[in-house]
Amino acid sequence: MKTAQFVPFLEVCDIQGGTQPPKSTFVDEPTDGYVRLLQIQDFKTDKKAVFVPDKQTLKKCSKNDIMIARYGASLGKILFGLEGAYNVALVKTIPDLERLDRAYFSHFLRADAFQSFILNLGGRAAQAGFNKADLERIKIPLPPLEEQKRIAGILDQADALRRLRTRALDKLNTLGQAIFHEMFETRATSFWQIPTKLSDATSKITDGTHHSPPIVNEGIPYITAKHLKREGLRFENKPWFISPEDHSSIYSRCNPEKGDVLYIKDGATTGLAAVNRYEFEFSMLSSLALLKPNHNLCLPEYLCFWLNSDLFKSYALRSMSGAGITRLTLKKIKDMPIILPAIQEQREFVERIFRLEAQANIVSEQTEKLNSLFASLQHRAFRGEL
Repeated sequence: MKTAQFVPFLEVCDIQGGTQPPKSTFVDEPTDGYVRLLQIQDFKTDKKAVFVPDKQTLKKCSKNDIMIARYGASLGKILFGLEGAYNVALVKTIPDLERLDRAYFSHFLRADAFQSFILNLGGRAAQAGFNKADLERIKIPLPPLEEQKRIAGILDQADALRRLRTRALDKLNTLGQAIFHEMFETRATSFWQIPTKLSDATSKITDGTHHSPPIVNEGIPYITAKHLKREGLRFENKPWFISPEDHSSIYSRCNPEKGDVLYIKDGATTGLAAVNRYEFEFSMLSSLALLKPNHNLCLPEYLCFWLNSDLFKSYALRSMSGAGITRLTLKKIKDMPIILPAIQEQREFVERIFRLEAQANIVSEQTEKLNSLFASLQHRAFRGEL
């Protein structure tokens, strides 16, 4: 970056807060004399669009305006691409385009220096977000316009490549479902008419202890639903330990072994399954169910994929019950259906999934490297080093 000087944010960019019309004036369809009211959620989906009477008191934005989420979980999120009136959860940036390139400015707002600043403001106990006065405390590097455009061009290219890799990874992750539907879904004319139950494909279905044992500093690993992730069981995520005596009591009823399938049946992550890849013994809390496949009928990897499939998961989640914490009971799990093709067909399916996962792992590693490169470029650009 050539001869970059750091100038106060508000010297080159003003901001304008939104307005909050009464909910009683909202309508769900475009109507003459009404304008769309933009909320943070509208930048994700059009399904909840609302419209309000068009008045001079409303604050409005165009598709090119760069908006910043001002409150809540989306604090600091940079949004653009919609036009209309905007509510109080958003602020519109008004950059001095004679001194500040719009693309360069957009990258600055998404970079770590600005995002960390905003998120730290949001962490204050007495304030949910940020206001205009807060922005007096941050500065923006301001090289000549041509230099800003050059930097924005470099960041645009790196960002585009990063996004391409992310989209490729997303497509690979959905291909597994496509392979499953191609091979097996036509076996069932109706999901609820599948004759085979999970209890028919397994030798045991149970869950962990319903009475949490005392946690000790050393002993036998003890896991809950939080240790089960999409990529599998993770003991490094704050592992707990219980005494050998408590483990022995729990393990006599619920004995997870290598090749068994673990399934979250309680709470927010209900419906997630993973194959146990570990040789050693551990104990489980009742938020996890243990399914031991009948290896003559069902491969562990196939059972795991079935439990994670969109088809099964949507059915299972509709079966949840409970006034406080919603859960799946063991009886319901045992009675749930499974499409059960021949072992050889399952093996062919699993081999295709393994090949797909190998490709996904390569793309995932590439994506992580590109994300690191992009973050490094952003860091250098706004420290005057690019």
